[in-house]
Amino acid sequence: MKKPWITALILGQLIITATAIAVYLTVREPAVDGQTAAEETAKPFLFSSGAPPSQPVTRANVGRTGYYDSPEPLQPQSVKWQVNNLGAGNQVIAGEAAYFCTGFGLVAAVDKVTGAERWKFQVPRKIMSDPVIAGDTLYFCFDGIYALNASLGAVKWKYDAPFDSEWTGLIADTSAVYFISGKIVRALDAATGTLLWTYPIASEKHHTDLALADGRLFVGGLGAEDGGTHSLFAVDAKTGQELWRFSSPEGIATTPVVADGTVFISSYQVNRPASDPRTPPPEFGHGAIHALNASDGKEIWSREAADGDLFRLGRPLAVAGGLVLVVRQPYKQEPHGSPGYIQALDASNGDVVWNLEASDVQTSLSVAGKNVYAVMGLWAPGRQPAISHLYAIDAATGKPRWAADTNLTPSASGEISLSDGVIYLSADGLKALS
Repeated sequence: MKKPWITALILGQLIITATAIAVYLTVREPAVDGQTAAEETAKPFLFSSGAPPSQPVTRANVGRTGYYDSPEPLQPQSVKWQVNNLGAGNQVIAGEAAYFCTGFGLVAAVDKVTGAERWKFQVPRKIMSDPVIAGDTLYFCFDGIYALNASLGAVKWKYDAPFDSEWTGLIADTSAVYFISGKIVRALDAATGTLLWTYPIASEKHHTDLALADGRLFVGGLGAEDGGTHSLFAVDAKTGQELWRFSSPEGIATTPVVADGTVFISSYQVNRPASDPRTPPPEFGHGAIHALNASDGKEIWSREAADGDLFRLGRPLAVAGGLVLVVRQPYKQEPHGSPGYIQALDASNGDVVWNLEASDVQTSLSVAGKNVYAVMGLWAPGRQPAISHLYAIDAATGKPRWAADTNLTPSASGEISLSDGVIYLSADGLKALS
């Protein structure tokens, strides 16, 4: 017969062991995609943006990183609500509302939970920007800059300005509104619409949208087609004084992205003669990804596209969790050949972390939690291009975690926005998926 103190000791040890197991099971994350619990626990991946705080602008914040401060959504099973947004651009989510501008001159706010209309504001023709919200004010471009009360839709002020391009660059914080008109960057007082300063970029034939971080504005240019240089400019957001410029024989192809004191851009080799077999069609660019120091413009690293591959223009970069996420596409595609990749680069040195072969990436790459989101098709050798789905991709490994039913996202395009675990995108109307 065991002595009472021995029995008590054994019971105490059992209780301690059981408690430790319970704590472990409570705090550990579940394994995904066939990984063992040990592999999942050992994976050194902490996903955070390293970007300016979330703000209701295209690409999630004024640094344009594409990282949304939202819980990871579950695989959506249905359309929560849908509104006909009549050729809208990209939506932004702020507070309890979703905002969008349409191709028919309508600015609207709807309840983000129900889709019910909150207010609308009409102008005669197509609006030249996506909405931008800073504080309690919504800004958009038409025949000038309009400032509306974001809660009511009432006009606060208007600044007249001509726009010769849909690349208006519109961005704002609570002190100033910044935009590009007539190849001039302009800053307005956010409260009154008074002009604060101007900065010319007339040497550039085309330009990107603006990005803003740490008191600096960034804009890239695509200069003359006769062999001239192309530049990325950094401008003091308070004074409009040029801080530095990065010049390149390649045009700046995508809006700058700023995170952790680094500016990321993709470039486009525009000066090859048409007889050069590597000369891409206009929507593609055989160029490179560059990382620059945001303080002085010095190049940290660059990575050229592989021979025969192109970086897809019009698909902005996403930067989060120490990764730069890009869309690559082969220029000369063989029958049933790989249609392209989503590629993750190490943000510190440009090394390839993973590739995911994909077809017809229809949306920008957006990030929330540990997932990358895109509407695309998966590709396999010898198989016809797949029907596009909304995918959640493990940002650490590049492996798809889930795919939503294709009926949820027909004709999807533009930005995928995430808020409070709900996915918003334009697909035959503005949709909320849950």
